[in-house]
Amino acid sequence: MTSIYDQVMSTLYMVWRKRWYGLAAMWAVCLVGWGVVATIPDVYEATARVFVDTNTVLPRIVGAESTNVYRQVDIVRRTLVSRPNLEKVIRRSDLDLTIKDDTDMEKLIADLTKNISVKEQGGDLFTLSYRSGDPSRSDQENAAVAKRVVTNLINMFVEGNMEGSRESYNETRRARKST
Repeated sequence: MTSIYDQVMSTLYMVWRKRWYGLAAMWAVCLVGWGVVATIPDVYEATARVFVDTNTVLPRIVGAESTNVYRQVDIVRRTLVSRPNLEKVIRRSDLDLTIKDDTDMEKLIADLTKNISVKEQGGDLFTLSYRSGDPSRSDQENAAVAKRVVTNLINMFVEGNMEGSRESYNETRRARKST
């Protein structure tokens, strides 16, 4: 028992004698770490979960009754990230204010396509996210852009779904009137 006590005490004494070296090493690690963290660009991500009734919405879009889960995710992603939808998102999110010519528009559409992700979370639940990290914008502006893009994508998807629901309702009404 005393030998363990003596070993612990001698180890603590040696650590105490070399404490300045440890403190200097910790400061060096901190300074390097702070430098690395300062070079990481700020990226803001807005995420939303969307419930898509794949039994009613997707067969109308695709024209088929049964599709596997990977195909469903791909269909939802393609629908949301189609060029007409991205152009609407650009206009609705006021991203078109910085566009000067067609090359700027193409670059912005490519950037949106790259930073929008649609993932399946299980069943009919999808996660929609957008990452904004433009260094020419402030942190607040990047966060606001990310939120506006996701909100507009969801609104467009809901509007498209409501349009389809109205069409099927009108078809049903016409069919009832004719009988």
